[in-house]
Amino acid sequence: MKKKILLVNDDGIYAGGLQILAESLRKKYNVFIVAPLQQQSGKSFSMTLGKELTYKELDAQTFAVQGTPLDCVNLGVNLLVKEKPDMIVSGINLGVNLGRDVFYSGTVSAAYCGYLMGIRSLANSAFLSRDVRNDYLDAVKNSLKIIDYILENESSSCLYNLNTPRNFNGKFKFCRVDDKIISPKICKERQPEGRETYWTEVTSVLKNPQKDSDCYYFSQGYSTLSPLCFNTFNKEEFDKNKILFDGNHEE
Repeated sequence: MKKKILLVNDDGIYAGGLQILAESLRKKYNVFIVAPLQQQSGKSFSMTLGKELTYKELDAQTFAVQGTPLDCVNLGVNLLVKEKPDMIVSGINLGVNLGRDVFYSGTVSAAYCGYLMGIRSLANSAFLSRDVRNDYLDAVKNSLKIIDYILENESSSCLYNLNTPRNFNGKFKFCRVDDKIISPKICKERQPEGRETYWTEVTSVLKNPQKDSDCYYFSQGYSTLSPLCFNTFNKEEFDKNKILFDGNHEE
């Protein structure tokens, strides 16, 4: 029996990267697509709360959701895919998700949601300037290699982040995530009628990359693969400040 893959994204149900990857995966796997009806980039861990969550069935194994990437994973796993999928693949995203991008990315967050559900998960992105199917060929080949590897070698929940560069040198690097701090900026524009508008701008994570990080190797033409875990507990701060809060310090 073919292993079952739930394919999601944040670029939308009709995105080229999603469609070409689905076609390639179907040659070997049983693929279900549950993806947003509209573009949802940068949604991170956002989900629909307090209002109706709807979807449209395009065929027996393809569903367009009026919601976020996390909504797609939740609907897919809990309702639309009748049995728990063997793996969740998020992407192929149009644009990279490197370094601190992983905290903003709808692509990575969807995979993380699968990981929290105990499912092997992969976030998958490509550095492209246009959503043209033929431009995804390197990313598709890399995706198939990593998906095969994970399904053959990982027996329990895991989370990986894969990025393929435009100038791919044919090699992979298994590496850590660049953790330099990047803060979004607000840019202002004045419209011809005098009205002011505002835009969010994020500095490229590829600027001044840390050595031996995903950003560094990616800028050298490697396809990067990084294991993620998102541990939310800061043990260093806990150990440093524990005595202040445990009631044992002197007044």
